[in-house]
Amino acid sequence: MLADAIDAVEIDPFDYADLVRYLAANFPREMLDQLIDQPGERMLRRMAFESIRERRACPIHSVPGNVLRDWMLEAPASRPLLVAQVTRPWKAAESGDEEFRWHSSALTTIEVAADTKEVLEVFYDALEPRSWSGSRAAIMEKRATLLYQLTQHARADVAAWATEASEKFQADVTRAREWEDQKERETSERFEW
Repeated sequence: MLADAIDAVEIDPFDYADLVRYLAANFPREMLDQLIDQPGERMLRRMAFESIRERRACPIHSVPGNVLRDWMLEAPASRPLLVAQVTRPWKAAESGDEEFRWHSSALTTIEVAADTKEVLEVFYDALEPRSWSGSRAAIMEKRATLLYQLTQHARADVAAWATEASEKFQADVTRAREWEDQKERETSERFEW
């Protein structure tokens, strides 16, 4: 079983990203039951999905929306949080302008969660890049649009959370930019003669 091999650290899940995506698209309930909701080393599996979601297509995006919704509604106190922990909550805009949009799986997760704030906090953490090349602040700035989008959400609790989170995230972007500017100045000064 794939979950057992991940738990035992016998395989690197990153090597099986295509298989997990295939399972998500063709056997979604089985994948959700076995890789997301099974007791065991959930931390290892979550880390596995994080490595997949940062660098490759997110497997959860392959799960049909109605299947994901129904599965989470069977245990709304726990399953939406589990899904949030393994989901890349955004997608790039179809127009190619690199503006991010919330993926439907993330919006569904927010909608059905018993503890919406807990799910939103997981998605907030996902907005910070784990690895990057170039400017971390620039990446964060692009992702900040996601929080702004939620300030317009129909649910008042989600909109209020997003307003506060957006301000906090903008402060994080500013700190990241200041740090990058400081490092750039230090590098430039070292090479001045």
